[in-house]
Formats: sequence, structure tokens, C-alpha cells
Amino acid sequence: MRTHRSWFLSGLATVLAVAVGSVTLGQGYPYPAPQGLAPAGYPLPPGMGAGQVGPPPMGAYAPGMVPTIMPAGYGAPLPSAGPMAAGVYGPGGGYPAGPMMGPGVCSECGGAGCPSCLGDPAAHDFDIRILRWLLPYGAGGIAEPRWYDIYADALYMKRDTISRRVNFMSDGAGGPIVLSSDSLTFNEEIGFRVGGQIQVGNGNVLEAHYMGTFNWDSRAQVTDAGGNLYSTFSDFGLSPIGGFQDTDQASFASIDYSTNFHSVEMNYRQRWMAPNPRLQGSWLFGVRFFELSETFRHQITAAAGWTDYNVSTYNAMTGFQVGGDLWLTIMPGLRVGAEMKGGLYGNRAKQGTVLSAASIATPVVESAKSRGVAFLGEAQVEAIWRISHRWTFRAGYEFLYIDSVALAIENFNDGPPFVVGQRTVMINDGGDAFYHGGFAGFEWMW
Repeated sequence: MRTHRSWFLSGLATVLAVAVGSVTLGQGYPYPAPQGLAPAGYPLPPGMGAGQVGPPPMGAYAPGMVPTIMPAGYGAPLPSAGPMAAGVYGPGGGYPAGPMMGPGVCSECGGAGCPSCLGDPAAHDFDIRILRWLLPYGAGGIAEPRWYDIYADALYMKRDTISRRVNFMSDGAGGPIVLSSDSLTFNEEIGFRVGGQIQVGNGNVLEAHYMGTFNWDSRAQVTDAGGNLYSTFSDFGLSPIGGFQDTDQASFASIDYSTNFHSVEMNYRQRWMAPNPRLQGSWLFGVRFFELSETFRHQITAAAGWTDYNVSTYNAMTGFQVGGDLWLTIMPGLRVGAEMKGGLYGNRAKQGTVLSAASIATPVVESAKSRGVAFLGEAQVEAIWRISHRWTFRAGYEFLYIDSVALAIENFNDGPPFVVGQRTVMINDGGDAFYHGGFAGFEWMW
């Protein structure tokens, strides 16, 4: 009984020693192995007995045997049917190509260790590879911080409304209006936006943006071969009756309106991350300069004369703004978000008018200025699709609203220049404008 028990305990101790030696070797166990055993996975070649330490030299292995460190419980190396084939496991093969195997033999990575030579079954599946290429670059996972260094966008925007209604010409004395500001329509125009940011603390950045180079222009005209068009200068032919010779009983009248803006801003932004890292956002404050320039021209060809009226306006808005954004990660590399910011601005506005007519020897030149408070608000919805470690594609829709500004068409003065004391020089800075449209661009990281 004692003999069987001793035999059982001796065998159990041997098995445990082999298992411990195998496991600890996989964790970096130093040589020599316990109990004089060769490291797990190294079969003892001829001439190497118990107690010999360290992996034997390559020449000590019998033909067909390949040295390898195998999981505990596997005692035999992989047989080799000849030279090892790169990227192939199992009988007839060897190790995947890698930087420790000498010159690279993988045609795709040169032995650096790509999915193909690591045995990925989908590495050579064309459909799966195309699908992987189309998916966003998601190396950062859902918790990757929202970040870019510089970006550039192309914007395709329109101005939604021209102005408050301003009437210019009627069909017949006191008749229906046939030419007004409602006759104009601004189409979409292309502009661009660029920006960048630098990190100044943990999640804190300083950023700068520029947006502009738009040029909206619209033109409308009306003709009447019978010369039955009447102007707002004469209250549409009612004061005086029949109108003025340079503006009424006209056969042609036109209006032309042009506008553009430029915007420069600098902000301090603090980014934050929710307990669920899919949700991230930021708040910001900063300063912004917004410049709005416009020109308006009204031309009339009458039976006995002509009139050419030009007015231009300029708004220089400088102020403080606050805002923030919110982002949701749909999947690693793909996010959707929205941003809003707005503020009050000091507006230095001015208008200049030049009016020429056949019966006026010297053109009428007028100008006026004002200082007031204006409002600017901006919002956008956006999606970003990460292409690679450095590049991200972005696209979205932009909204921009300004209030209490001087618009050129609303600074048209219909006081007749042909009568002394009928014109009062003024400036109207109570206009507003709303812009919106899509954008697309790229972000880049160092």
C-alpha cells in the first residue's frame, strides 16, 4: 500500500514540475528550468541530458525538427517538409515572416507582420479587404478625443432673403409695382473656411478661423416700349403728376445688388468627455471680427433723360462670443455633432451715395455713419469620417445670422434730387441677413 502511494506521489510531483516549468517559461522563467528539465517545447536532442540548461544550438536538432516554444502540454515541434513557407502554420510550414526571421519574404509587408503573414483568413479575400478599406479608421476606439490641428472647408451657401421690401418702379402712374427688391434672388455661392488650433493645457486649445470670399450678386430689370414706367422718386408718377423727366415715363429700369462678407475669430476652447466616452463636447469663448460690404445700383432710361443711382454700405463688427459643441461617436472613426456660438458686437456702419442724372450738372454725393450694437449667431451640424491616422473627412450644414446692420438696398433714398430740400441724408442700420448652405472639407493632424 505504501509502495503504491509513494509511486503515485512521485508521479504527481513529476507532472506538476513539468507543468510549472512549461507555464513559467511562457512567462519569461529564467534558465535553468525546474528539476533540470529542458524548457517546455524544446525536445531533448541527442547528446543533451537532464540538467543541461538553455535552448540547444540549431545543429542539435534532427532533420525535420524545427525549434519552437509551444504551449504547455505540447512536446513535439512542428515537422518540416523542407524550407519554411512564409506566413504558413502547420505541417509543411513554419513561422510567419517577421523581423526576426531575416530578410522579409511576405510580398505584402516584407516580413513586418501583416494580417496576411499572420494567418488572417480574410487577408486575401478581395470583398472583405474592400469592405475594410471603406470603413472609417477606428484605431482610437470610441474614446478617442476630438482633435485636429488644421482644417479647410469649401462652403456652398446662399443668402436666404434680400431685404425688407423696397419698391422702385410701377406700371403706369400709381399702378402696380413691377420692380422691387422682391425681384432679386441670391443663388448659392462658393466660399471657403480654414482654421487651426494649438494645445495650451489638458484639453485646452487656442483656435483661429477665417471664413469668406463669397460674392452674391443679383440683377433684375423691366422694360416698356410705350414709356409707361414710373419711379418711386415721384411717388410713382403722382407727385408731381406725370413725374420727373429723368425718372418717369421710362422705357427701361434695372436694379443690381452685390454683397460679400469676411469673418475672422480667435477662441479659447475647453474640451470635456462624459462618463460614457461616446459623448464628448466643449465650451468656448473668444473674439470675432465680421465685415459686411454691399453695393446697390439703380438705373433708369426715361423719355427725356436718365438717372444712375449708386449706394454702398460697409459694416465693421467686433465683439465677444460664447458657444460650444457636442459630439456623439457612432462607431470608431465616425462621429456626428453640432456647434453653436453667438455674441453681441459693436458695429461701425457707413453708407455712401452717388446720384447722377441728365438734368443735374454735378452728381449728388452723400455719406453717413453710425455706431450701434449688432448680433451675430452661427450654428452647424456636422459629421466626421476618419480616413487615416492623420486625415479626416468632414461635411455638414452651416447657418449664419446677423442683425442690426446697414444693407445697401435698404439705404436707397427715394427723396427726389431734382427739388431742393427733398432729400435728407441718413443711414439705416436696422437690416438683417440669414445665410445657410452645405460644406465639406478635411482635417489634418501632425
